[in-house]
Amino acid sequence: MDEADAHSEAEDAADGPDAEPGDSAEGDREDNGAEAQGSRKELKRKSKAEQRAEWKAQQKAKRRKTSKTSKRPKGPPLERLPGEDVKQARLARKEAELSDFRQRAQNGTTVVLDLEWEDSMQPKELKSLIQQILYCYGANRRATHPVRLVFSGVQEGSQTHAGLSKQSGYESWEVQKLSAPYVEAFPKESLVYLTADAEATVQSFDPSKVYVIGGIVDRNRLKGRTMQKALDQGIASAQLPLAEYIEMGSYSRVLTVNHVMNMVLDHQASQDWRGVCERCVPGRKVMAEADVESAG
Repeated sequence: MDEADAHSEAEDAADGPDAEPGDSAEGDREDNGAEAQGSRKELKRKSKAEQRAEWKAQQKAKRRKTSKTSKRPKGPPLERLPGEDVKQARLARKEAELSDFRQRAQNGTTVVLDLEWEDSMQPKELKSLIQQILYCYGANRRATHPVRLVFSGVQEGSQTHAGLSKQSGYESWEVQKLSAPYVEAFPKESLVYLTADAEATVQSFDPSKVYVIGGIVDRNRLKGRTMQKALDQGIASAQLPLAEYIEMGSYSRVLTVNHVMNMVLDHQASQDWRGVCERCVPGRKVMAEADVESAG
């Protein structure tokens, strides 16, 4: 084989057995298409991450604003008496704050957390409920216009009682604890079950009434159960006026126990449903036109 033939065979081997003139260009186009698709996915991922970060920042600012306005009010300042030690002074201050809280709570309405649903919930749902109850209690203790808070159906030996008993200071919480159902503790004519399935709408909270919040976590699985319970017991029911102030669309009217509690406390203080919906209803929402009058 001469030198020219050897050089030709080497070039053929480098091209491969099935190489075509357009193969290289086609491969480049495929690579460019894959790169473009990857770039679009990366841009979409970055956009979602930025939106998520913005939403988190808004929620953090909202929580900060709420915490600044919802700190537990302190009782009247106390001066230490001659010979009184620090421990005695702190105890006296605590008693004064507690007395002030009780007096303010007496001016509010009564709210029952209906904790009689234990048999209908799973363990992780009960755990979540305990956390929501803790939020409710803390919010009420910090509120400028607290309610008379009641827990119903908390029987010793139940999982609910066990979960609550693990919370710090539970035995001394400023709350009425009922082992029996609430319907046995209050006149039926005073009871109003707050449920999204009700036809009536609550516009204000009557101090002579007892408002019941259903202690349920998975409301999709137990949809309509609170309304049915109110019907079976022959007591009144009402929903919060969310639709009057929020463009609901596909937005769920179902709120967590602590969100409902926050709305009750906020309205007792502000008498402004629009402001209550803006501050207390979680997530992204579109408020209805401002010409809708806020019911007091």
